[in-house]
Amino acid sequence: GIGYYTTDGTVISFNSIASRDMNGIPEDFVGKSIFDLFPKEEANFYFERLQKAVNSNDIEVYEDRVELPTQVKWFLSTYTKIVNSENEILGIQIISQNVTPIKQSEVELKSAKEKAEESDRLKSAFLANMSHEIRTPMNGILGFINLLNEPDLSKVEIEQYSAVINRSGERLLTTINDIIDISRIESGEMAVLKEKTSINNMMDELYSFYSPEVKQKGLSLLLKPA
Repeated sequence: GIGYYTTDGTVISFNSIASRDMNGIPEDFVGKSIFDLFPKEEANFYFERLQKAVNSNDIEVYEDRVELPTQVKWFLSTYTKIVNSENEILGIQIISQNVTPIKQSEVELKSAKEKAEESDRLKSAFLANMSHEIRTPMNGILGFINLLNEPDLSKVEIEQYSAVINRSGERLLTTINDIIDISRIESGEMAVLKEKTSINNMMDELYSFYSPEVKQKGLSLLLKPA
């Protein structure tokens, strides 16, 4: 789109493309001041650009976000001073290219990049957590196997230790399945499984699991029934 302005900001002419980009026809703009076409603050902004072009011998280049009544558009614009053979200023030529599709693509690419980076962060956090989840049951399995090798164990103790080893093995298997499921998470095919859980049973399992390690370190672990 091409438009010509006087140095005080009055439209001399608008071609059809410039008019269309502003959602109108050339006759809607010719003879009007930028103070008629834009809100005061925005008009002052453009007027300052015109004055900068008046006082410059260079082509001034700007990128603008313009809020129109029905949509937002982006324009890449050049401001050029037009002079005659006596170097008298005849006006300012503004050539604007509608770069809205390009800006929209940039926004989409930025969004995709941010999502990819977030996915990488989540994957790293997931794998770090999974490594912890693997070590914990493995330590439990190895620790309680060693306890089973101690002499003079009662039948109750053997059953308790065996139960912890069994639960640790199940937990380890669940963790391995979770790692396999990461591909399903990335593809959006992971379904949320909701089921009832006994908090009391969970706390009992945690207490049994960590008690030997706590005892070995000379610490105290208390479980208070609700």
